[in-house]
Amino acid sequence: MAAIAFRAALGRIGRSGPRATAAFVALGGLIAVYVVPFLKHPANPPAVGDGDTSGNAPRSSSCWCCSACCSRSAPSSSAAGSPPRLGNWNAAVAAGAAFLLAVTLAYVFLPSYNEVGPDFPGQLLWQFRLATLAVQAVPRTVFGLVFGALAERLLTPESARPRPAETVAA
Repeated sequence: MAAIAFRAALGRIGRSGPRATAAFVALGGLIAVYVVPFLKHPANPPAVGDGDTSGNAPRSSSCWCCSACCSRSAPSSSAAGSPPRLGNWNAAVAAGAAFLLAVTLAYVFLPSYNEVGPDFPGQLLWQFRLATLAVQAVPRTVFGLVFGALAERLLTPESARPRPAETVAA
């Protein structure tokens, strides 16, 4: 999916090359697919709260719905504000406003759940949530760096690549 998003975004993010486009796609994917839904439904350690949180539990359904709404509205909102009609700045503002509107509607209409009991250690909960965020950030960072470098190597013509400095024999 990330490669498809990269292909769709290539050449449409200002004058960014393949490496910067891959980094933008990775960062945008992390924000739209994980961080924004995470703010509404943060991760809980196993066995915290309701024991029936997997499967068709209401919290799981709400979390998946929020994630689907955020991940689907990000590309749609950026397609709505295409630069040829509005210019780059106005298109970015329009896409951001459309995404913010979709996320706000999802946050308002989806229920919130607080399943963590008062006796659960807050420090442990915070560490677990930071760890889940890191688990999601690492593969997207690797994609942005490795895929971006490989795509730039493949898509940039040989004549346009910077040449290493030649060593001068003394």
